[in-house]
Amino acid sequence: MQDLLSILFYIRKSKAQDLELGTIYLRITYSGERSELSTFLKVSLEKWNAKAKKLMGSSPATKEVNRNLEIIKKNVYRAYQEMMDKQQVITAMKIRNRYLGKDGTRKHILEVIEEHNIKMAKLVGKDYTARTLQRYKTTKRDICDFNKATYSILPPTGWTKKLKISKIMVLKEGRGASSSCATEVV
Repeated sequence: MQDLLSILFYIRKSKAQDLELGTIYLRITYSGERSELSTFLKVSLEKWNAKAKKLMGSSPATKEVNRNLEIIKKNVYRAYQEMMDKQQVITAMKIRNRYLGKDGTRKHILEVIEEHNIKMAKLVGKDYTARTLQRYKTTKRDICDFNKATYSILPPTGWTKKLKISKIMVLKEGRGASSSCATEVV
């Protein structure tokens, strides 16, 4: 079954930008169907080896790019294997979406914190104190405040499963957000 999946890295030259650099793209092919996406890695066209599908050279920057390509390849295979294990219908686009976390399987920070806080509430008095739970609730509130301040997005009322956060940082001031907030940042 593995021969149905093919992963290819290739360079796409920029039309308007520098003629010496190109962006590495990933092509996922499954049963003849293709799906492509950018890796956002810019490399020198002279150093790219199309046959080996990697950069040539031994500089630290070259090794880092090649290592990143191997990690991407491994994660695409992992996404494919997870779909195979669950006996899901597989297409190149579904593998791509699973790799990118757009298939609903990836949990986001506020979802994880909320699940953790629910579990913690059940253990108050046994393994944890009420003060410990309060600290976790404060952390969640601070993250919500950060999202509102940084992205100028008011959180919706209630809980949303459509949560995407590009970076998280805990603020120690500006508290007052509701305890059940989430923001969508794309």
